[in-house]
Amino acid sequence: MIGDTQSDYSRGAIWCERLQKFQTRAEKNVPLIVEGKLKRMVGLTLETVGCQAAVGARCLVSSSEGDIEAEVVGFSGERLYLMPTGDIKGLVPDARVVPGQGMYEVEHIEAIFAAEDRKAAGITAPPDGLYFIHADYPAQFELPKQPLGPHWLNMPE
Repeated sequence: MIGDTQSDYSRGAIWCERLQKFQTRAEKNVPLIVEGKLKRMVGLTLETVGCQAAVGARCLVSSSEGDIEAEVVGFSGERLYLMPTGDIKGLVPDARVVPGQGMYEVEHIEAIFAAEDRKAAGITAPPDGLYFIHADYPAQFELPKQPLGPHWLNMPE
């Protein structure tokens, strides 16, 4: 039995239209996102596997509270060690880790300074608890030995 020529043509047109959609989608240049997993957390250091990034690069770590930005501070073999730049609430084992596009560009840093607002830098560590306590200079400079740092550090015990 020979099929209806009109229905064969419309069926072929439908298939061509459907295949064209897939071909268009396949031709798009979609970058692959390489991601790893959070394997261990010791103190504030996050140990990840499955992704590569340079020291100083940024990564996003998924948590139940949202993404956490972290900086690559070291590596060993296939493991990266990250230091989070914000609150780590909600982190769980095997959390998704996505390396960023690299370190901040110079223009970005200049824009932060130009804004004259700490909030322009995104999440940053608070300066609380960071104090200059002491510096040792060679005796040849004959500098007076003054107590340095916050006054409460120099109080007798």
